[in-house]
Amino acid sequence: MTYMLRHSIVTILFSLILAIALFASDFVHSFPPAFALEYNKQSLIGVDFSGHDLTDSSFVKTNLRNSNLSHANLQGVSFFGANLDSVNLEGADLT
Repeated sequence: MTYMLRHSIVTILFSLILAIALFASDFVHSFPPAFALEYNKQSLIGVDFSGHDLTDSSFVKTNLRNSNLSHANLQGVSFFGANLDSVNLEGADLT
């Protein structure tokens, strides 16, 4: 195999792999990036966290009344002592 042909094949394969990786990343990331944060003892009344990745965050003794957590990733989140009155949790991942 000549150098030019081999170089062309490698270039095409690299471009194909890059295109697949960029296309697939749109489907892999359904949530914004996760930043485990502490929202402890805050007043977050009516805040919109819909669709956010809140993995391992903490809302201990936080007032979340009327907030929107729909379709959020809440894996490992602590709501100990939090006020969740009228919070929208539709489609949220609470595992």
